[in-house]
Amino acid sequence: MARTELRRSIPALGVQTVRLRKGGDLQKALERYRSSPAVEYAGPNHVLRIATQRWPNDPILLYGWDYLDLGFIILYQWGLYNDGSGSGFGTGGLPRADIKAPEAWAVETGSPDVVIAVLDTGIDYTHPDLSAKVWRNTGEIPGNGIDDDSNGFVDDWRGWDFANNDNDPWDDHSQDGMDVQHGTFVSAIAAAGTDDGVGMAGVSWGSPVMALKVMDSNGYGLEDDAAAAVVYAADNGAKIINMSLTGEDAPALRAAIQYAWSKGCLIVAASGNSGHLGGYLSGVISGGALRGRHQRVRPAMHRRRLGTGRFQLRQLLGREWLQATTS
Repeated sequence: MARTELRRSIPALGVQTVRLRKGGDLQKALERYRSSPAVEYAGPNHVLRIATQRWPNDPILLYGWDYLDLGFIILYQWGLYNDGSGSGFGTGGLPRADIKAPEAWAVETGSPDVVIAVLDTGIDYTHPDLSAKVWRNTGEIPGNGIDDDSNGFVDDWRGWDFANNDNDPWDDHSQDGMDVQHGTFVSAIAAAGTDDGVGMAGVSWGSPVMALKVMDSNGYGLEDDAAAAVVYAADNGAKIINMSLTGEDAPALRAAIQYAWSKGCLIVAASGNSGHLGGYLSGVISGGALRGRHQRVRPAMHRRRLGTGRFQLRQLLGREWLQATTS
């Protein structure tokens, strides 16, 4: 071909690379090669780089969290980085039994175009790690009592509460008199504000969280609420739908998931501490929990499925949901 010269030949692979001569047009050269019946593939000689890490400065990631203010029960985000030491970044387990978050962050930290819908107990939208991360419905004018975007929901400017049928997805989840806020935890694991010197690190910290409350303050909800929330997420721009829920196979929810899948959504559900919601729904990536030595947590259901599920998650989601959907 004109205006190219041979750079390298790899006979065992049937591969040749060529270099454009000065003044050559790359696109025209590719078109000529691709039009030749003797050429199976023509494309750029891709640039590779060494694998690096990126470390944000969030204190819970770096130093842990004294959750109960007792001074000795420290929670670490070892699922993101585990050095196996038993302190700091470790669990006393297998070094690098984690999701390789620093390596992933060196490549990608999440996109504002990838909205993560969290179907759960709601969200604490005043939390400093989440207040700037909550999805905003730009088609809605807050507080005017009008369904401005005609999507069937009045004033849904920051999500929707399907459990109580109102526009306030506040996380009121508690247990034994203690605020648990399961949905807030899940939202923060997925996409907390990161590298801001505050709180914890989120996996896909560039992504917004669409707050869809489907569970009441006791952590229970109904199938039709969850199904309606899945449809809402798909219709309002969510790319990923997370359901850290357990329960039996539910026909309405199954239909909603197929609807969301047909609109290009990726659906993730917990394999379950009890029940089997994530294990049997077609079109769902079922995520479970792993211990510090890459051992499956025993309460998780359908352990045989998790072997394949773990591989799928690593390939599709940068591994974050292995820790995020522990339920």
